[in-house]
Amino acid sequence: MNEFEGFKNAVVRNWKKRRLPSFIRKRALDVTYTYSYETRETYIVAWMQFGSKIYVVDIEYSYERGWLELAISELPAPYSKLKGFDPLLVPPGKSIYRYEVKQGA
Repeated sequence: MNEFEGFKNAVVRNWKKRRLPSFIRKRALDVTYTYSYETRETYIVAWMQFGSKIYVVDIEYSYERGWLELAISELPAPYSKLKGFDPLLVPPGKSIYRYEVKQGA
């Protein structure tokens, strides 16, 4: 779990500096971004490697509303079978780690 804590701290730090998408893009094996102009929320789904395992990382945030949610889950199947699929379309497996931050709330 310690590797997730370090990753969480880096996510929060880059979110506060408004450079979270580029931070994730550099470290992910595969990533998909979605932005809603209606709600002004960004949703990122990435497959990332921590140690020897690959996990699904879900990040949902809004700069305007000052909140961020981070969830890390297991892959539902081996990465070799999922490679080439859009991470947004593959449902995550068992939840491993969850974190939420709200500023000014």
